[in-house]
Amino acid sequence: MSLSAFQPSSCTELIPSVATSTALIQIPQAAEKSQPQKPQKQFKLYSWSIFSPQSPIFYARDPVAADHAISQLTGSVLGFDLEWKPTFVKGAPRNPVALVQLADANTIALIQISAMRVFPQALRDLLQDPNVIKAGVSTQDDCRHLWADYQVNCRNVVDLSLLARTVDNAHWKGSYKSSIGLARLCEVYFDYTLNKGRVQRSNWTLKLSSEQIEYAANDCHAGFMICSELNRRLPGMNPTPLQVYYTFDFLYGYLYEPSLPNQQGRLWHPHNPNYDPGPPPEPKPPKDNQKNNTQLAILAQLPMAVIPAPRRGYGGTRTYTPQANQSRDERPGGPSRTPRRPCKPRWSPEQRKERRQEDSSQI
Repeated sequence: MSLSAFQPSSCTELIPSVATSTALIQIPQAAEKSQPQKPQKQFKLYSWSIFSPQSPIFYARDPVAADHAISQLTGSVLGFDLEWKPTFVKGAPRNPVALVQLADANTIALIQISAMRVFPQALRDLLQDPNVIKAGVSTQDDCRHLWADYQVNCRNVVDLSLLARTVDNAHWKGSYKSSIGLARLCEVYFDYTLNKGRVQRSNWTLKLSSEQIEYAANDCHAGFMICSELNRRLPGMNPTPLQVYYTFDFLYGYLYEPSLPNQQGRLWHPHNPNYDPGPPPEPKPPKDNQKNNTQLAILAQLPMAVIPAPRRGYGGTRTYTPQANQSRDERPGGPSRTPRRPCKPRWSPEQRKERRQEDSSQI
């Protein structure tokens, strides 16, 4: 037969019953519940220039410039954040901290310590100053990274997630230790959101681009603004929350309660006895397998169906039968082959000895 004589239409003629049966099958689809979706609120992008248009940005890549930038930070509350080069290989170790971001009401300082041979002394002293608040999100992990990479202690550090749950418990429910993203906090308290895109996963060890500078400045400035807003609500609370509920010192690799200079308090862990986590979350509903069960029931009624399924070393099709999951003895017609005859049992040592004696007597 020539190649031109072989047409795709001839394949269906070989199995007309299957083609006809499969064409008439209509598998019922699960009725989707039409629920009106609530339109998502649109937020404008946060920018430090909206709230502090006159604030300069000091970007330092050497210790001298870093000392000058730190000297411009005069506020008692600072927004605090870190950046480092991301790793894209699973299981690879984390890269060292590359950038330290600090901001107050009038100044933004970006200290790129990855470009320096030594850690700036002015920055070390500021992080260890117990009279200056360093506020940010996931500050516990940030302090661990600073200690692991540069052996820097941090005092009077505020976790904004804990502060928000303490001050605004009516809005935030769930576990007290659960972290809240910085962008989410901005959306709730300022109706702005942070731009978290590809810049966040960029290389922070090289000289920063204008996009990276804008991103880093927004992060630390947003931390300062949120901390200032939450601190403004503290005096009106009754009872007034204790500072230890959301503030800690990180000294020599451990979390401690905030203490005076040259002193070390007790070990700290996030805890607030007055916090109300709210009702427990509802259990997840069981998966609806009605659609899958209906399709399997219809397939089981078919006498035979040809299902394309490439096999190892063979690009053809395989035949599916509803009896494929049955054992050989349960299929119509009985077992596929005659049962194997039982093997002859082995002789015991005594039987072997008797057999040898009989053979020798015959000889």
